[in-house]
Amino acid sequence: MKWSITFLLLFTGLVSNSQTRESFDIASYTVPKNWKKEVKTDVVNYTFVNQAVGSYLVMGVYKSIAGHGQLEKDYSNEWQELVARRYTITGKPETETGKLQDGWNFKTGAATIKLSDGRAIAVLTVFEKEGTVLSMLALMNKEDLIPEMEHFISSVKLNKPEATRQPALSNTTTLPSTGKYQFTTSNFDDGWVSTVMQDYVLVENNGHSVYLLYHVPYNASQFSGTGLRDAEFYWENYVTQLFSVQSKQFNDGGSMALKPPYMEGAATDKRTGKKCFIGMYLLIVPNATSIVIGTAPDEQAFRKRYPKANDVFASDIAGMTRYNKFAVAPADVVGTWQNGNTSTVQWYYTSPSGYENYAGMTLASTSASFTFNYNGTYSSIHNGATGAVGNMNTFQQEYKGNYTVSNWAISASNRYGGKTDKFDASFVAVRGGRILRLNNGAGQEYNLVKVQDNQTTQSPVDLTPLGQETVRANARLFGKGNCSGASDPHYADAASWGTAGYITSRYVFKKNGFYLFTERSFRIMNPNIFSIQENRSFSVNGNQLTIVPLSSEIKSNHSGIATSAKENKHRR
Repeated sequence: MKWSITFLLLFTGLVSNSQTRESFDIASYTVPKNWKKEVKTDVVNYTFVNQAVGSYLVMGVYKSIAGHGQLEKDYSNEWQELVARRYTITGKPETETGKLQDGWNFKTGAATIKLSDGRAIAVLTVFEKEGTVLSMLALMNKEDLIPEMEHFISSVKLNKPEATRQPALSNTTTLPSTGKYQFTTSNFDDGWVSTVMQDYVLVENNGHSVYLLYHVPYNASQFSGTGLRDAEFYWENYVTQLFSVQSKQFNDGGSMALKPPYMEGAATDKRTGKKCFIGMYLLIVPNATSIVIGTAPDEQAFRKRYPKANDVFASDIAGMTRYNKFAVAPADVVGTWQNGNTSTVQWYYTSPSGYENYAGMTLASTSASFTFNYNGTYSSIHNGATGAVGNMNTFQQEYKGNYTVSNWAISASNRYGGKTDKFDASFVAVRGGRILRLNNGAGQEYNLVKVQDNQTTQSPVDLTPLGQETVRANARLFGKGNCSGASDPHYADAASWGTAGYITSRYVFKKNGFYLFTERSFRIMNPNIFSIQENRSFSVNGNQLTIVPLSSEIKSNHSGIATSAKENKHRR
């Protein structure tokens, strides 16, 4: 990435012709009228979104801090806290330094960063004068917004008051969704307010804050028989990124057997600079965990707010995940969403004496796919398989009709028996996206992951380039598509061990017209119970995808007993 010297020279004047100015801390500047303003304790963010091309620019102006009086050292610290610790940097930052007429020194650097939904550009500018440091961070996903950034920075004027912000703040800028999701804040009746952030959902209420961190990897073998407790590992590697910890302790509640994945202690919140007492609880699922951190102004307030913080089965800190809930808008749901669920029952002989043994397993597996179109129509396909492994029955049901969306509900016509279903609808925020939850109150509940984003009014498979030869299938279809899901929303609870688990699914579409589908099921107590494999050919006609399996095979490898069931050629 090459930056023009014109951008750097803009700092020499720091004068704007505009008469409309705003100020924050020691900085004043000109802001275009169509930029959205978001004020926080230690940073003010200005966001510009170009919906037509899907581009965004976020300008963050941070409160001044007491620096070291050395520009290089101050810049290195600010880059580490505001950029390096929050994002994956894909290239070496390019930097330039300079001096302004009123005695301020500055250094600016730019680098490409990797986000869950693509790449972006981070530009950090640090101003330093007589031990005072002020930082400005620009984040954009397209270089055509560089002139907007230049215009903003060229209008800045700086004074020199006392520094007020504590150093080493992080995670204070929320990237916009470029119109992808309308609602990023929820106000609950009990006073809690949830906000979607880059690495977590922040839940706040009257001086209490809760951090709902998105899932991170979890390797059980790392903590089995090694003497290392998982709670301490995630405290040291994740909690300390958000808090400066003064003390820490386990609080097992006197239990010698089931120890909660919990730690607590006194700390200072890096986001606010305030002292607090915190408790951390892990919600563990196969191969991943989410981290919940509850805070209160002091230990007494913490005990009052979270009396069951360390409870193995009913932690009220873990229960704060219910506030990861956001409204839906019509444009948010457009696309194809899928889920899958599996339940099993294992059978054993108990008589006659001496013949007790494993007698097999029955299984029920379902999947659902919802496609919501811009024109207000929808379709959904529901597949399932039930029976004993090795002798299973399959079914499929398809619905088509119209749908409407309100903030917390989706109504779909022409469901079972021609009736209209009203689903309670909400989003769960995850890193880089959302999970769509639907519940019709009659036993049908879906946790859906978006697998195709139909963000145009055209057919999602009609991608023939103008003036080029027609291709056989949608170019976006070629490659691998994955989804996964849990068989029980409480599969991290000890009470569900042995029955709850996880499934992963993958379709691979090849350019030669053939495809491969695989699905694997895992259980906490019995990993890799069974797998499904299917292959042969597919074809695309308009917005219809037809797959014609040559064979479908279910394999079971439970308790060392390998069984399989094959189903020959069929079409769906």
